Amino acid sequence: MCRRTTVTTSDPGVAPGDFDVDMYQQELEKSAQQHLQEVIDEKMPKELTVRTIVAHGDIASEIVSVADSEDVDIIVIATHGTTGWRHFVLGSVAERVVRHATCPVLMVPVRRKQD
Repeated sequence: MCRRTTVTTSDPGVAPGDFDVDMYQQELEKSAQQHLQEVIDEKMPKELTVRTIVAHGDIASEIVSVADSEDVDIIVIATHGTTGWRHFVLGSVAERVVRHATCPVLMVPVRRKQD
């Protein structure tokens, strides 16, 4: 089923017309898969078997859902260590995964680049 949405805009550089939502989502998914593959090729040891999964929805819920359906042994997730108002407003995906996962979760702090 192809969903089409009519988009209207006051921007003179953008012509009103049909916007194919399904095609846009497919392009986003394809782009995400390509980016993940580039990261795997660059960062992961060649002897390690890696499979990518692109999911749609609430990030923490999707991570837990995929982990359950794939019967994973452990979830490894990066944490940015956000505190204060940012943590209050944005919440923490890693914390929500830890609270809801049925398997162990290893939280790894992200290294911040030195200027």
